[in-house]
Amino acid sequence: ADLIFQSSDKMRFHIHRKYLQANTGAFLAEIEFEKGMDQMIPLTESSVTLELLFSFIYPKRHPELEDMSFEVIEPLAEAAEKYQVFSAMHICHLRMKEFIPTHPTEVLNYACRHDYPFLISAAAEVAVALPLAESARLLPPHLVMPWVRAYLNNWIFKFNRRI
Repeated sequence: ADLIFQSSDKMRFHIHRKYLQANTGAFLAEIEFEKGMDQMIPLTESSVTLELLFSFIYPKRHPELEDMSFEVIEPLAEAAEKYQVFSAMHICHLRMKEFIPTHPTEVLNYACRHDYPFLISAAAEVAVALPLAESARLLPPHLVMPWVRAYLNNWIFKFNRRI
């Protein structure tokens, strides 16, 4: 390995640059490479997240994510998007879809940030049923007003159906 990364919890990962170049779109652009070979490159992600993420860049079977919790998948999905680890992006997108019933506003937030229209639509259908204060608190600021409008439109629609 010719690169050493350090997670936010101080775990070191020895990674081959050629696999990063071949299997990611932005990893190398995000990192300063003036450092020598023996210097560590600090990353903001945890060791759990990076261990999973780095396993997607090597030419081997990717990890099974089916039984992993939202607390593991969500930071992995964000890291995959941040560094454009394409093989991880797709499976994380699919896994995030499965969390709509239990984490609709978090999935909606993720889908909006990374432009997944189908996921936005699916998560919004569930999230609109949540109390407005709860769902608005979890959304990024630029989505709060559109969300309030959608919430009120949904409320008016339900009210008119009862009449």
